Amino acid sequence: MTDVVFKNNGTLDKFIGDSIMAVFNSPQDEPDHAFKAVKAALEMQEACARLQKEGLPKIKVGIGVNTGKAVIGNMGSSQRQEFTALGDTVNTASRLCGAAEGGQILIDESTWQQCKDRIVARKLPPLKVKGKEKPLSVYDVTGLKKK
Repeated sequence: MTDVVFKNNGTLDKFIGDSIMAVFNSPQDEPDHAFKAVKAALEMQEACARLQKEGLPKIKVGIGVNTGKAVIGNMGSSQRQEFTALGDTVNTASRLCGAAEGGQILIDESTWQQCKDRIVARKLPPLKVKGKEKPLSVYDVTGLKKK
């Protein structure tokens, strides 16, 4: 999965239990960051399927992608610091990931708007998540559009 993130110009932020947090558009500007994040998510699903064909245990990965502003940089104290991203955008991505079923990629409205001409996705009913007063507009990504 790390290779997929790097291949799509993402930054591996951290491993959180059985999750991976990746950031796109930092530390280098990436004009096509939303699409690259969605493309990486699709490639991760494909990688999981390939690994299972090689005899690894069957796993289904749910992925959440959210696009927006975040505070990014070295965070912490003089005793311990790490380069990471913080803010509502990050929290919402985590909520989308938590809501995604195995094999599903959920994206927010902002990501959809930036990628809609290049991805195949269906709009889902509004999703109520912790920390948000209003339900989110979400889409289930199923592939890339053919050129």
